[in-house]
Order: sequence, then C-alpha cells, then structure tokens
Amino acid sequence: MRIIAFSDWRIQSIDKLIDYFGNLEEKPDLIVYAGDDISRFNRSTGAKDVRKTHGSRNEMMSSVNYFEELARYSNNGLLVVAGNDDSPNDVKSIRGKRVLNIHNNPVKVKGRVFIGLEGAVKPPGPLIHTELEIREVLKRLPKSASLCDKVVVSHTPPYDVLDLALRFGLDHIGSVSLREFIERNRNVKLVICGHVHFCGGQNRRIGECEVVNCASHDNPGEPGKIAIIDLDKNEISVKWEHICDWGVLRLWQLDGLMNIPLVGYPRAVTLYEKGCRNAGDVANLDLNGKIAKSRRFSGAIGLIVNYARAIHENKPIVVGVQPFFRDLDMENVWFVDMEYDPIGTIFLIGKMNLKGQLHQSFLDIRENHRKLIMKFLTWYKEESPTLVPYASTSAEEPILRRILPRYGIDPSQLGGMFFDLYYDCICTQRMADQYIFLPIRGIPESKIGLKHVSNVLGYRARRLAIEDGLEALLAYLTYSQSKNKVERQRIKADLMDYNKEDLLRTKFVFERIRDFMAVGK
Repeated sequence: MRIIAFSDWRIQSIDKLIDYFGNLEEKPDLIVYAGDDISRFNRSTGAKDVRKTHGSRNEMMSSVNYFEELARYSNNGLLVVAGNDDSPNDVKSIRGKRVLNIHNNPVKVKGRVFIGLEGAVKPPGPLIHTELEIREVLKRLPKSASLCDKVVVSHTPPYDVLDLALRFGLDHIGSVSLREFIERNRNVKLVICGHVHFCGGQNRRIGECEVVNCASHDNPGEPGKIAIIDLDKNEISVKWEHICDWGVLRLWQLDGLMNIPLVGYPRAVTLYEKGCRNAGDVANLDLNGKIAKSRRFSGAIGLIVNYARAIHENKPIVVGVQPFFRDLDMENVWFVDMEYDPIGTIFLIGKMNLKGQLHQSFLDIRENHRKLIMKFLTWYKEESPTLVPYASTSAEEPILRRILPRYGIDPSQLGGMFFDLYYDCICTQRMADQYIFLPIRGIPESKIGLKHVSNVLGYRARRLAIEDGLEALLAYLTYSQSKNKVERQRIKADLMDYNKEDLLRTKFVFERIRDFMAVGK
C-alpha cells in the first residue's frame, strides 16, 4: 500500500502540489493531509474572485475545492484531519467527492483501519483537545477494528517522538494519550502527523510503529515536504521529496550522493547528471576531469572523492599523520564538553583525561554562573592542558565568547584553547589540512554529530534518560523550576550522566583516530 502524506501546507503553492500529483506515473492508494490551514484547500462556499493558476492556465473562479481535486489523484481518495490553527468553522472545508474527515470517524482501506485525531493538546490555536478527549476518541473504535493493523493520522505527534517544538518555548508538545495508545496496541503500525515544524521531514520508530512527521515550515521560500510511505505487511519504508520553487527535489534518488560529506543538493545533482549514483561512482572520479574543474566544486573534489572512497570501502582512509598527534603530551590531554542554553548560561562543564578521570562542575543556582566559569578558566591557566572537544567551533567557543565580556574578560584569550576533533581533524574542509577520511555518512553541508561518528567507529552506547542536547536543556529548565528535592537530584544525575557519555564518546573517537594515524605513519 502506498500513501503520500503532507501537512502544514500553509504558505506553499497548492497549484504546484496538484501538478506534482498529476505528474506521478502511478496513483498512490491514499493521499493524507495531517492538518492546518485547511480553508486554503476549499473555497467553494462564499469565495469570490479566487484566482486559480495551473501551469499556463489562469482562471477567475467563484469557487474551488482543491481537496476534491487532490482526491482524484488517489485510488482511494483523500483522508484529512484539521490542525490546531484551524477553527471549528474551517472543519467544514473537509468535504467533497472521496474527501473524508476521519477525526472520530475511522475508515477501513485495503484491510487497514485509519484513525483520525484533529487539533492539538496544547495551545495556541482554536482547535485544542484535552488528553482525556483524545483518549475517548481512541476508545471508540469499532470492535471489528480490534484485530486489524491500524494507521493513525494525527495533527499532533505522540509525546516525545518528533514533537520537540521551539517557536513558543522549548517543549515536547505531543499527545501522551496517543503515545500510550501506540504502546498498548502492537498493531498500530504507522502514525502520520505534522504540527511541529522543527521535526518535519523526519521519521522515527517507536516499538513496532513508524512515526512520520510531514510538517512543512511556514517561513517564506520553504519547500513543501512530501512523505512517500510504502506500507507492507511486515515492512514500512519512507522516502522524502520536497516541492521547491524550482521543481521537485527527489531526495531519495540522491541519497547515495548527499550522504557523502560536503555533497549538498547542487553538487549531488551535478554528480547525478554525470552518471554518479553512489559513493563507489564518486570514489572513481578523475581528479583532473571536468567535474573537478567546475566552479561548483571549487577545490573540494579531493575531499569528496576521499570521503566517498572511505564510505565505499567501509574503512578510514589515512593520507598522512595529523601534526597535532606528533609529540603530543598525552598525559595532559583533557576532553571537554559543556551544556548550555541559548541565552548564554553554561550549566554543566565536564572534563575527562585519557585515563578516564572525570571532573564535572554543575550550576545549581544561576547566581553561581560566574564562579563556574572562573573555576574552569583558572584551572586552564594553571594546568595548561590540551583541550579536545568535539565541534567546539560551533558550540563551546562561541558561547564562551558571548559570556566572557559579561565578566570583564577579553575573549581573545580563547584563541588556541581547543583542538576541535571535528573541525580540526575529521572535517576540516581543507585538503591541505585533512589527514584522515572516516567512512561517515552525514547530513549534507553540515556537521556530523558525535553520536553518529562514534557509533560508526564501534562505540558501545549505554541507554540514557537524556539522549541529546535539546533534551538536556529541557531537563535543566525543569530542574531550575522544580522545588522537589528528589526530582532535582534525579535530573542532575541524568544530566551528569549525559555529559559523561559525551566525554566518553569524544575520548573513544580521539583514541581511534590516534590509532589510525599510527597505521598511516
């Protein structure tokens, strides 16, 4: 069964969306819209002088039902739920031939039951439902649906799965009731959602259920995100496409190229047009050929080819010995990791040496922030350690530069403080300074995270209560606001454990690279 899903289509072109479906070689079994701005799609009542544009067509129309037109491009019609920003009156827009509002009205398609949940569980917006109301909707399923595989179409994601929002304050805004429903029912195979723009264009598994957040951003010029979901009895696959101003970006066709570090969409298109389909093809490129001389690659072709070679051969490619590792005093190497919030408060500083000795400083109350910073700087001045963080160029260093003038300290003293394991070694973006190429597949044109790189190199991870930096920030905000001593102690312990894990990962990556460099001597 093929489902094509999208959500939060607030500023994107509806005409281009319809053209997209009209140009598909094969109709999907279902099209799903997971809510917000649904009134854009149906102006068939009271609409006057509405301009509709399709390619070269340009008509003045008194009414238009885009939902009905979209439904024509699906074998089984269009399923819709309203979003939190839709009013109860807007819900009337969900109508037309083969257009179904499935909130509180489950439907069966090709042996699967599709359950709809409109709105959100937290403001803002006029369409807000309590967790109790969501729970009641999920309880009212017909008995005939109990043994069927289920798909939930919910504007709001399940709690703690692709639901971390930023716009109105950092928070998990998903539904607890939906999360509990998934965990209780193993035959819930798929959740299609939106609402949280920050997590749009991502899919994640929870137990046996795949959660697909297909929300699009509403900033001007943002592409529309389309999820192509193939749902078989035992397997679910998700491909992503973007509808952009210049056409359709078929991300799945370029996956084998865009996963190579430093290859973004423009470079991937060029490589694809030249016959490259994967890392193996790129690894065999002629470094003196036409592609290498093109302005688009501007000196990066050697880096790209070596990364591709490492990925294709699934092993590090060592082309020399990093000067940093020569005559390095290993006794004085300290790995450092800081947790901080965006307004410029560092609330945890952790450091660990090669022997595994750990020192952590935690900010119990914000008034002690200066004391925490000065303690770290004094230690650095007295001990003169070699500090090795991961990606400090985009993390610890800029946050310290913002903080130090606040306490009358010249931030220029930070120069040379850190050897950034990522930017100074793993991905320098300069061929003359790059001595090792790891077999890492990463997000195009952006840094590859410590977790991913350490896992590729064989790190054995522990299960943690806190999994990433945003969760750490959320936890510290809860810690700061809580008056419960037991809760504060638990959160502090979780934060320290998360910080320790990042230090262990940094140490592991450093030691692995040092070993590879020894092989390259």
